[in-house]
Amino acid sequence: MTSWAANLGDCFRCDRGAIQVTHVGESIDPDGAETPLFACRACTERLTAMHQRAHETPVRRYVPAPTP
Repeated sequence: MTSWAANLGDCFRCDRGAIQVTHVGESIDPDGAETPLFACRACTERLTAMHQRAHETPVRRYVPAPTP
């Protein structure tokens, strides 16, 4: 797992507020506007575990994108 750079804020996943969170990515709307997403340590660990499980047991076969 990557290093933990924490700030006080709100977790986008569990909706707890005024806790230590770290930047985990952006949500991009259809107009292209970006909203930063912050998650607490527990939610970050759950998201990481979900990501790892998805690669270990994918619903469908993983096919790399073609190279140009």
